[in-house]
Amino acid sequence: MAQANLAKYDTWSRLQLIARLNELDIQKEKAENEKDLTAKARELPRPYVVSSRPKRKIALKFCYHGWEYCGLEKQKGYTPIPTVESVLESALIATRLIDPVEGFEGAGYGKSGRTDRGVSAAGQVVSLWVRSMVAGGANDGERKEAEEVNLALDDEEVDDSFEPLTESMELVSQLLAEQDTPEVLVDDTQHLLPTEGEIPYARVLNRVLPPSIRVLAWSPVHSDFEARFSCIGRHYKYFFRLHPGLDLSRMRDAAARMKGTHDWRNFCRLDGSKGDVRYVRTIEDVTLEPVAKDEDPTLYVLNVQGHGFLWHQIRHIAAVLFLVGQGLEHPSVVTSMLNTDQSNPLPPFREDEPLPEIVEGKPNYEMADALPLVLWDCRYSDEDLNWIPDEPGYSQGFVQSLETTYTQSLMQSTILSYFTRAAELRPPPVSASAGEFGRRDCVLLDMGAGRFKVNIKYKPLLKRERGSTPDEVLRRWREGKGGRRAEKRAARAEQDEMRETGDGDE
Repeated sequence: MAQANLAKYDTWSRLQLIARLNELDIQKEKAENEKDLTAKARELPRPYVVSSRPKRKIALKFCYHGWEYCGLEKQKGYTPIPTVESVLESALIATRLIDPVEGFEGAGYGKSGRTDRGVSAAGQVVSLWVRSMVAGGANDGERKEAEEVNLALDDEEVDDSFEPLTESMELVSQLLAEQDTPEVLVDDTQHLLPTEGEIPYARVLNRVLPPSIRVLAWSPVHSDFEARFSCIGRHYKYFFRLHPGLDLSRMRDAAARMKGTHDWRNFCRLDGSKGDVRYVRTIEDVTLEPVAKDEDPTLYVLNVQGHGFLWHQIRHIAAVLFLVGQGLEHPSVVTSMLNTDQSNPLPPFREDEPLPEIVEGKPNYEMADALPLVLWDCRYSDEDLNWIPDEPGYSQGFVQSLETTYTQSLMQSTILSYFTRAAELRPPPVSASAGEFGRRDCVLLDMGAGRFKVNIKYKPLLKRERGSTPDEVLRRWREGKGGRRAEKRAARAEQDEMRETGDGDE
């Protein structure tokens, strides 16, 4: 056969032979390149597809410094500083606990409650589906690999600063990558999956999260558990200083009137875009107590507990209580502002008080600052959650990191307090009446932030100009911005329908 192939070249010219040799060289080079590419492809690690891994549904409890973030909720547009959710989502993606393409939406993410810019949380709770090492029955080899991952995480030093693409995050992602295992079907028994040998979710996330966000614990949950709708109670704290001239007994009198089920339209921010909001909420308890006996005796906290709250409700409650405490308002103003229904008016809170005024529209007043507000706790049924903190031996480092942050903040507060004392040694100005709280010409706007105005003529809340009722706010929004949005949606829907049916201009 070889002689036959050679024989056919006997009649070829010199140029034909050269062309044939060039063609063979090209084919040989192409074959060698393909061989090299195949070999390199075999050496490359398989792409890590989080969506193909077994999953389980969990709840995460975490805390965060609100003053460092633009609120909790992830925003679609630009924010001057990051949101808590955007940082948390990046950490979950970097550690390959959720799919990087689908993000929160693909993980069935839900939160107990939203906190606005500047508001902190000590016990925020979220629920979502995350990658699991035990779902689907991980074998001994996979469990051993998980243990090796944990040891490697302990040996690796992670930078405290949070950057989505830092080398430390990439290393954590690489260490957490295990072999493909079959997807587990979602059922109502997945919360019974074992926790032993599972990914240490709290510790893994804390390795890449900034110090201002700390995961406290995780818990297995039912597949139908939702952090928001499964929550049976929320507890907020609002911290403030008990300035001279602030009558705590008057504030407690006003707070007692807030307990129970009321229409809170005059203690929240109205927004027509929220739709037909039900403003009736139940407050289980309202107290004003010292923060701690062994700390600054002037530090107090307003505790408010209930099932659900309206937008900025706690900050409005604090603002009114501060006005009452300064003697600028009578405690009965709370009863009047909760008296919104002419057909079913509230009786006087006490027998010696006159009938409370009916206030259908919210008086114009400034709400309290966001900085001292903390979402302290979210309550759930005992059978819904079983919190699992870091393993013994690792929690000590976690507590130490919180202690370090606290100590730094304490030093700053101490230094500022000495600055205040140094300023008090200076001769007071002629018109120094700013510290005489309770005067009608000196109004402390916010006990938490310490803002005040002097030389003003205070106008009682019930004599101020009032805003629109919730029905009027909703109607104006629907006639204005809401109506324009509805028209745009209808136009887009009509265009989509025309494209699907082939109608319209050519």
